[in-house]
Amino acid sequence: MAAPSEDETSTGLEAEINVLQEQVASLKKQVKTQATNLIISDTIRQLLQDGSDKTPFVLREKLLARSDAQAAHDQQSLYRMGAAVTTFRMRDPDPNAVDNGKVLGLRFEIMSKARFLRPYYVLLHRPYPDSRHLRVHRHTVPPCIPLNGLAGRHLPAPSPADADAPTTQDLSRFARTLRREIVRYHNRAAVIGDLGRAAAARLDRASVTPEADRSTALVDVRAADAQAKQAELAWADGRTGRLVMDDDGQLEKLVVFRDETRDRETTRALRGDSRRVEDIAKRMNEGIYEPS
Repeated sequence: MAAPSEDETSTGLEAEINVLQEQVASLKKQVKTQATNLIISDTIRQLLQDGSDKTPFVLREKLLARSDAQAAHDQQSLYRMGAAVTTFRMRDPDPNAVDNGKVLGLRFEIMSKARFLRPYYVLLHRPYPDSRHLRVHRHTVPPCIPLNGLAGRHLPAPSPADADAPTTQDLSRFARTLRREIVRYHNRAAVIGDLGRAAAARLDRASVTPEADRSTALVDVRAADAQAKQAELAWADGRTGRLVMDDDGQLEKLVVFRDETRDRETTRALRGDSRRVEDIAKRMNEGIYEPS
């Protein structure tokens, strides 16, 4: 058996270093989480407040300040989780704004991977004379979200005076439906990201395993459309694939091509009995899927 070349040895060492660095970062994160849990615990906080331990005064005050900051952060996070959609009033500074510049704002809280994202906002005003019907004025919603369609369905314009029945608006349903669409979008994007990270992790593991064949590894996973409903797959040996999911992340279709012909063997190996895209990522992380 031929000895590995210098390039192969260097690549293997770099991959092993990357794996170790990821493990160190994960351990540091766990230590930080456990330290925070200790500081905000009732027992530790009571000891710090009573001064019954031998902790120096300066350090005790520093720990109490950190505990107070974490408690405030937890309270804010709890509020943001419980109040996923909030309303507020503001005034349009434009002197020519309709309805004397009165604007109703909707704030949408979205969480992804245990973190809050930047809130999304939808601003509504009443541009129709002699009507209290609302219309979308400004928004920060991603372009791939069908905001206009949702507004047309739940916030229709007022009907003409000679109409048989007046149109009604349902602001609450509009807000709930819009938030659901935003959450779905971020969940789909996160699933594609998880699949890409699972592929990268398998590639790193193959780099530190001498007998592993990297020429058949899945090397790239990326979103193929703005709505994050499709993902492109690429293998090191030139195979390509396309993955299609529905609004909720259910796997609808998976196709792999090799030399412009369908590769059913790879498709079966990759998909298995998975019904959701995250199931594929989980199988890859567990080493169930073996490319051929």
